[in-house]
Order: sequence, then C-alpha cells, then structure tokens
Amino acid sequence: MKKSVLATLALSAGLVGGLISTQSASAKTTYVSAMPKAFRHTWYRGNQALRFTAHTWANGVKGQKFAYVAKFKKVIRFKIKGGYEYIPAVNADVPAFVVKHNHLYAKNQQDGWDRYHR
Repeated sequence: MKKSVLATLALSAGLVGGLISTQSASAKTTYVSAMPKAFRHTWYRGNQALRFTAHTWANGVKGQKFAYVAKFKKVIRFKIKGGYEYIPAVNADVPAFVVKHNHLYAKNQQDGWDRYHR
C-alpha cells in the first residue's frame, strides 16, 4: 500500500513538472519560415563542414561531398538570454544553432557548444 501511494505521488509530481516546463518553453518558442541569412554559409570546424541554405542543412567532411542532407520547411526559434537559438524542424536529433561574432555555435551532446568558422 505504501509503495503504491509513493509511486502515485512520484508520477503526479513528474506529470506536473512536465506540464510546467512545457508551458514555459512553448511561450518562448516561435516558428520561422526559413533559416536566417546569417546562417546561410558553409561553416568549418577542423575537417567537418556544415552548409545551410534557406531550407536545407548538410553535414559532411571538408573537401568531399556532403554525406547527410536534411530538408525542412520551418525553423524553431527559442529565445535565450543573449539572443535566439535556431533548430531546423526535422524528424531527427538536430542540435541548436547560434551565430555570434561571425562564428556558428552548435550545441553538442554534452550540453557544450562546438564553434565553427566560415
């Protein structure tokens, strides 16, 4: 009996926490029709290359054909402290992107930022 009450409380606390975080995130989220013009370049980091156009995102190795090309119609824009984060609306794990001081920053899996240059 005691375990079921604790499990119910934990489940309800998790649901309420999820609803609260979803509402606050959606209040700062908007959709943009294409990638902003500041992103539409080929960006390099070591031997990696990223290319953005208005509706495509390509990833590959420098000097070779791009291996991964994703097409999208909308871009999700999040408001953050220093500006905006942009995420292409693709059905895959896509990092957030920020352009600051003529560099592209892509969020990596360890919640750090990878820096790309033009």
